[in-house]
Amino acid sequence: MIKKKYQNSIKILSVLLLLLIGVNFYISTKVEKFLLKKSIENKITFTGNVSTNVLFGNVSVNNIVIKKDSLEVEVESVLLKGFSYYSYFKNKKISADLVQLNTLELQGKLLKDIVNKSTKGSTKTNATEIEIGAVEVNGLKVDVIDLKNNFLKVEEVVLKVTEVKYDASLKNAIPFLYKEMFVSVNNFERKTSETQAFKIGNLSFENSKLTIDSLEIVPLKSRKNYIYHVAYETDLLSLFIKKINIPELKVINKEKLFFEAKQLFIDEGDFNVYLNGTVLEDANERKDLYSKSLRELPFELKLDTVKISNSKIVYEELADVERKAGLISFHKINATISNLLNIKVKDSFPTTKVIINCSFMNTSPLEIDWRFNVGSLNDAFQIKGKLGAVYSDKINSFIKPNLNVELDGEISKLFFNLYGNDTESNGDFAIQYKGLKVKVLNKDRQIKKLVSWITSLIVKNSSKDGIEKVKILKLERNKTRSFWNFLWENIKESLKKILL
Repeated sequence: MIKKKYQNSIKILSVLLLLLIGVNFYISTKVEKFLLKKSIENKITFTGNVSTNVLFGNVSVNNIVIKKDSLEVEVESVLLKGFSYYSYFKNKKISADLVQLNTLELQGKLLKDIVNKSTKGSTKTNATEIEIGAVEVNGLKVDVIDLKNNFLKVEEVVLKVTEVKYDASLKNAIPFLYKEMFVSVNNFERKTSETQAFKIGNLSFENSKLTIDSLEIVPLKSRKNYIYHVAYETDLLSLFIKKINIPELKVINKEKLFFEAKQLFIDEGDFNVYLNGTVLEDANERKDLYSKSLRELPFELKLDTVKISNSKIVYEELADVERKAGLISFHKINATISNLLNIKVKDSFPTTKVIINCSFMNTSPLEIDWRFNVGSLNDAFQIKGKLGAVYSDKINSFIKPNLNVELDGEISKLFFNLYGNDTESNGDFAIQYKGLKVKVLNKDRQIKKLVSWITSLIVKNSSKDGIEKVKILKLERNKTRSFWNFLWENIKESLKKILL
């Protein structure tokens, strides 16, 4: 009797085992057919080994190779754990404990039609709802180019997202919700144009903390040749930032993405701007002021405080191929930006304030207080500043190559207080100087003595009563030039009125 019971149990277990093997085989076959059908529909070559475990709801696909035209994807394995077949077949709901992708390599040429199709169809699915406990990507490597031969290279991406949810009714910018995210990116490179590329050494986002080490904009062409690879007069940029840190970044997913942080730190930035103005014409395109640019961002932003420390900016401009480029520099930059935002706070837009302390030409202290309001539709702003003693040899490094003149003497102090908007500006300027002489140079950079003597007679040699003051009224803004060009035009006009 006991033996008979054992025999029955063994028979039942054997039947169940055979049934489980059969179901596993059936599900594996269905998955393979589904993948094959989708690959045919999308004209994709697909190979991979499928295995399933119905008892635990596990599905794995190993040694995957996907080819589409000149684009190829290789994946060591894709693992789906805790998949609920009941939820899928009963309610068309995808529910799983884990989706894991291991060792992905994406390489080749990314065609425009693939981008458009993937973009347009990226949120479409037969399922009305998706719930996944965790999504993991372990080791993503990218090496692709687009139709314009702009490359994108990433050495490694690691990603983990928990409690991922999708609902077809969501109207958020990203149609997924999640609880926590960890991202690590190593050695990111993106060619942005024929002359420039963007690089990140390492990016890490964990528990709302964002850290970027070694952010760069690098030239791909030499200063001598870059201008022949652009359609109009443009700058060649070189930027290196040692570290960017946001201790607590909130990313709120709604109709527009919303980025919010109390503090953002930028440490040791080195920014060089080079312009060859000898070959091409300016693009003659409108350049918005910063308030409008912030107002029209495609996402919402609220940064309470941005701190910039130990940084440097150098601007160089070549105006004549027979001379060296003129140079202006700002060293030891320490700046605080308050209320960098494009949303209202308590029904109004707080004033954005930028306080800058630096060393002009690495010798003269410069203080700037700049304010604007994103809610101002005419883009009103105020900027005031104070510059310490500047000697002629520092000024000549810019005006001698560009204006073919030299100055002798000293500007002891310069003050400015400028009010303006997108159309015009008004300002108060004051300058204290002494012993200024002008030397006009010929093409060989030799002094034209007679012209220089006459010019120096016209120039007021020293400021009276210690300081000279002047007002600039309704100076029209050239809307194809930047905010900083507008500031320079105001300073230039004030110097003309004071010195001549």
